[in-house]
Amino acid sequence: MDRPQITPALVIALVGAVARRAVAVWFYLWSRADRNTAKAWPSVRTIAEDLEMKSGHVSEDVRALESEGWLRVDRIQGNKSSYTVIAPREAYPETGAPPPHSVSQNRNGLRPKTGAAS
Repeated sequence: MDRPQITPALVIALVGAVARRAVAVWFYLWSRADRNTAKAWPSVRTIAEDLEMKSGHVSEDVRALESEGWLRVDRIQGNKSSYTVIAPREAYPETGAPPPHSVSQNRNGLRPKTGAAS
């Protein structure tokens, strides 16, 4: 799987799917990811230090990105993890990952924003 290309549609979908802090984590991992495999291996501590965030916040953001279909995490015993940077298919139709099963989509194929006033 190639690392997703940054497009306006991808950015709009990402910003609409997760909190701003998680967007920063996704772009950080994207920038560190291998172009061909989309994998990155920084520790939560490294991410937190580089982004000047708390490690607990980074962990929350990683879980949010994973649950929304923007990140695949391969957890390895001993606090080592690898991250595969992905984008849901509605944001990156060419090679994106399908949205999580529990996510409903509107007729445009996008998840409605939650918690936002209409």
